[in-house]
Amino acid sequence: MTATHVLSQNTRVYVDGYDISGDASSAESNLTAVMGDDTTFLSTGRTHQKGILDDHFIYEGFFDDSAAGVDVIFSALRARSYTSGYSDIFSMYPDLDTVGKPGKAGLIDNSRYSAPVKVADLVTVKAEFGVEGGIMPIKSLGAQATITGTTTGTTVDDSASSALGGTWLFHIFAISCVGGNARAVFTLQDSANGTDWLTVGTESYNVSGAVPTQGIHNFTGTLRRYVRLLVTKDCTTMSLTYQAGYHRGQNGPTN
Repeated sequence: MTATHVLSQNTRVYVDGYDISGDASSAESNLTAVMGDDTTFLSTGRTHQKGILDDHFIYEGFFDDSAAGVDVIFSALRARSYTSGYSDIFSMYPDLDTVGKPGKAGLIDNSRYSAPVKVADLVTVKAEFGVEGGIMPIKSLGAQATITGTTTGTTVDDSASSALGGTWLFHIFAISCVGGNARAVFTLQDSANGTDWLTVGTESYNVSGAVPTQGIHNFTGTLRRYVRLLVTKDCTTMSLTYQAGYHRGQNGPTN
């Protein structure tokens, strides 16, 4: 049996509308569950009852205080509150983010950010995030790309359909939509045969503005075998840099 090993330099890490791969030296998606002790006097060994998910995302890298650097981003994430309805999203792809590649994603709350300083060393940073509702396995809908017109993504073949809904998300690193309706439209599509495509439920969303942004959405019902992303230009001129992924199965977290 031939093992498939990958170099860590292939890892891609995205938070909201920012690509933080370049400053990263370590990224860890920690999948855990609370284990309640239900050992009794008559037990011959300790026993546990599996409880709720308690996943974490841990990032280590190098200090960068530019506008799109990790110091600015993580400081802002720590200050934000979920009571405002704002959703912070992370995606991590261990082996590049080309279409169909597996990764991990979730809603995050930055609980700890530190920047330890040592004599004659580069300044490093470390951030720890709680993951709201648990980490989701995802597949990429396409590598980070810049487009200027309507773009149909490459098809992902999941071999079979599923009936438990799912979640999809996108990171928008840069956006400029001018004229017309001044927006782009992100649509998740599926197909039973790879030829005839429909919107998954009502999963079509308008995206506009001029700053990095993100979106995460849940859907119910059937997701057919083939999946792809359609980005429609709904403006006169457009420049859009983005990356997207999806989770097939039971609904994950939502904004």
